[in-house]
Amino acid sequence: MKRTMLFLILSLCFVTTFAAGLTGYLTQQIPWMAGNEMTLVPLSESKPDTLEAPSIKGLKYGLLELGAKPIVFALIPGEIPLLWIDANNNSNVLDDPTIAPDFKETHQDTTTYEWITRVKTFYELEGYWESRSVKLLARKTGLTGELEFRYCLYEHMEGLVWAEDGPRKLKLFTLDPKGFYSTDQVYFGVDTDGDGEIALIHDSYEIFLHGEVFSLNGKAYRLGEVSKDGKKVSFEETGYAPTEKPRFLKGDALPIPGVLQTDPIVNAAFFEGSPSLIVLSKVTPATVVEPVYSDCDCISLSAFERFRLDGIIDLAQRYTDLKVLWVLTGKEQVEPEAALLENIYLRDEKALVDFYGFPGEERVFIVDSKGVIAELDSYWVDEASLNTDRPQNGKLMLNYSDIKKTVEALYKTN
Repeated sequence: MKRTMLFLILSLCFVTTFAAGLTGYLTQQIPWMAGNEMTLVPLSESKPDTLEAPSIKGLKYGLLELGAKPIVFALIPGEIPLLWIDANNNSNVLDDPTIAPDFKETHQDTTTYEWITRVKTFYELEGYWESRSVKLLARKTGLTGELEFRYCLYEHMEGLVWAEDGPRKLKLFTLDPKGFYSTDQVYFGVDTDGDGEIALIHDSYEIFLHGEVFSLNGKAYRLGEVSKDGKKVSFEETGYAPTEKPRFLKGDALPIPGVLQTDPIVNAAFFEGSPSLIVLSKVTPATVVEPVYSDCDCISLSAFERFRLDGIIDLAQRYTDLKVLWVLTGKEQVEPEAALLENIYLRDEKALVDFYGFPGEERVFIVDSKGVIAELDSYWVDEASLNTDRPQNGKLMLNYSDIKKTVEALYKTN
């Protein structure tokens, strides 16, 4: 019934809004956010004045700045900390249960506790409120360390935008810690290829920042207006060129960014004639071979990452016509001697980092002699899990054995 009503609403709006652009309606909250920064919350032993409850010694109090009325919570310390949050936002935690962490993770001497829960959030309009999903983290270093507490809104809006050929899926995400939706603090996803889904991976070709331009049915659009509750957006037609969004798929031609189109050395022809690799790393080949542990990103490399970088350098030594575009994503900058080998081409342009990955990333692409992607580190999202409390997503990374076997197979084929 709800879907039928939405269809009718969109059909009626189609006649009146299409001439000026596109209008999207988002009616569903999906419990998943991608890439949002978590807000640090100062903790205090003093009970907030707004909380109608007795002061209890030993509790740590804090405020979630969501909506127009902050939400009070308390952490109950212990071997496993408990969260006591004013989820119904009535300034009283005595009618709210204490909540054990949904998830616990220990790495070296740091322990992280995670909660995902729903809270009642008020807006400026008197009497208007919504239930919002939030993610909360408490992190402690050592056995006696103080808890550090952070949170973020843990949901996005989903709906439909009406295109010339029918409805397309639409998603809207907010970067505002308070949970409001405004044009300059949102990013959005549009089903531009018409497959019924939006690629929610990190290097998505269907996710756009608020100032970026996307193409739909041969026309270019950019975000116009956004309602504060995120339930309605407008897109205006524009004469600007669509934002360059690469699509990395095994078996497809390797996308080449504009910055390399006119490069005299590393260009489209660079990736043809013999196999090649694109390596994104925080460190140079020289640093991989001889790590310098003062002011160096190499200390953040995992053993897995160090081992495969070592292996890639060995492959470049073994196959002298194997071309390696090594893109620096960390603090290190290009120095010719840091490449070590003549067939390793060291670059550090931000445009390359953003096109093939992101700052600080470790990533590998393997390209055959025809410029086609043979293998790559790829992102994934389980779409079915987005409607659950524990959405599944991640990054599948090639190990050195995968890389070695693929490169050897390419040379046997050649």
